[in-house]
Amino acid sequence: MKSLTPKSHAEAVAVFRHGVIGALTQAQMDRGQLASALESLTQQRFVPPGAEVSRCYSAATLERWYYAYKKRGLLGLTPRGRSDKGRAQQLSAAQRELLLDIRREYPSASVALILRT
Repeated sequence: MKSLTPKSHAEAVAVFRHGVIGALTQAQMDRGQLASALESLTQQRFVPPGAEVSRCYSAATLERWYYAYKKRGLLGLTPRGRSDKGRAQQLSAAQRELLLDIRREYPSASVALILRT
């Protein structure tokens, strides 16, 4: 019998995420029980696919995974690409240099402040 292995990293992530929230997706819960179940999951550590260290996840992240699974199944748990992918590459050389100069002059300034300025 052939073993079942994910075909891609995205599929491995989806299976991992389902493993984290899987019991919640099958449980019959009353009002308020989901929040307490998610809160108890935030205290546990998990090792994501491809990582060497374990980490905890916030209740908001786990809730997002829970509802994504309820809405779209395992496909809803696959990671999506960033909506701003490639935007930094669209800056002109002068704009990039200006941003680097501002960062060098004010290293403690937040990115949001620099962009607003």
